[in-house]
Amino acid sequence: MRHITLAGDFESTNRTLGVAYKDTLERIIWGEALSGLPSRKNRALLRIMERRFHADFSDEYARIQALGEGAILDETRLLEMFSLELGCSFGLMPPIRTLTMGLPRHNGDPTDNSTPALGVVLDALPPLHPMASLITRRHDDEFSRIELGFVPFFGPFLGINDRGLALALSLKPTEVGGEGIVPVSLATGRALDRCSNVHDAAALLMETHRGASGIIALADKDATLVVEFTPAAAEIRTPEEEAPIIAAQHFLSPGMMSRDIPHDETYPADAPETLRYTRIFEPSERRFTAAHTCMAGKSGFTGRDLTDLLADADSGLTTDGPLYRTLACAVLLPRRTSLFLSTEENTGTFTRYGLND
Repeated sequence: MRHITLAGDFESTNRTLGVAYKDTLERIIWGEALSGLPSRKNRALLRIMERRFHADFSDEYARIQALGEGAILDETRLLEMFSLELGCSFGLMPPIRTLTMGLPRHNGDPTDNSTPALGVVLDALPPLHPMASLITRRHDDEFSRIELGFVPFFGPFLGINDRGLALALSLKPTEVGGEGIVPVSLATGRALDRCSNVHDAAALLMETHRGASGIIALADKDATLVVEFTPAAAEIRTPEEEAPIIAAQHFLSPGMMSRDIPHDETYPADAPETLRYTRIFEPSERRFTAAHTCMAGKSGFTGRDLTDLLADADSGLTTDGPLYRTLACAVLLPRRTSLFLSTEENTGTFTRYGLND
């Protein structure tokens, strides 16, 4: 996985990022990646997206323009690419999914910098693996941050900023289409740009015009929580006292469970052969149970314990299936503003990336 370091204001850094992404962006936009979107529906969708960005997300639109300048691509074409992140485009097969484990403040010890912590297992469809990048952004006009993202998507799927806010995004299967028109990762990028705690980040996400269903895990220097959302609704789930909070791809908060796909529902006949007629949430439930089993009954779980757990190939937390494959495991430590990352190139070995280095 490539590591890109950017410095300066957000326009100059995104122009530089566009240069770095140029060849990959061209392959996506002029290749087959967008061919699955019906052209008439897609044109209408793009017009709505562009109006929404102009009206409510002018800073993000300027970011898109800067990215386009660097890549020598029209911003409308970039919006077309970002529409791949909308639930109406991916339906029951989200391109990215995560398993997250949030650790609460360990015994309230102010000298312990290993908790709160956020452990993440990030899976992606195989064609997306070469498009992943770890980006260190040292901004003059926004919070600095380290984030992991993918070229076809607007913002990061996991990251941490220099104020100690950490997050991870999982998109989830959805039968709801067409309600939301803003890529969800726009909200994760905004949160890392502007928020220093989980409560402000959760509020920002809940007021965003979300274009898909999913789950965002959040951690700061004092707390962890999970936001479960669809385009039309969202609810915050908090951990029980001193207990980890685990999230996969199925909703667990009372208000959102009724909005979820029924847990006995299977993939339809037109799904890829390896998924056909299998239960949609079977992998999510299995990995949730495995994480819960690994962490149950263990007091004083720390960030180091998370890296050991994620490095264990027998834990049942990672996946190597024909359609989804684990790309990276990460442990994010808000009090140290650090991210420990293990990628598929060096499975089980974690490298530290810090914002205070």
